[in-house]
Amino acid sequence: MKAQLINKFLIKDLDSVDFYLDIKVDKDRAKRTIYLTQTTAIDRIIKELGIKDYKIIKTSIESGL
Repeated sequence: MKAQLINKFLIKDLDSVDFYLDIKVDKDRAKRTIYLTQTTAIDRIIKELGIKDYKIIKTSIESGL
């Protein structure tokens, strides 16, 4: 599939991605899962706004979508 995309579109393979648009990408190939976290962006926004007291919550998306 990668070869087909490269042949059809002008793209450059940059190998594995760790961050994209302030989103951290963690892959577990054995479990075939991808985890996306926005901690970096959220921490930057919290610091810019001067927020001191906040509560961390976890959310997830249904797998297989």
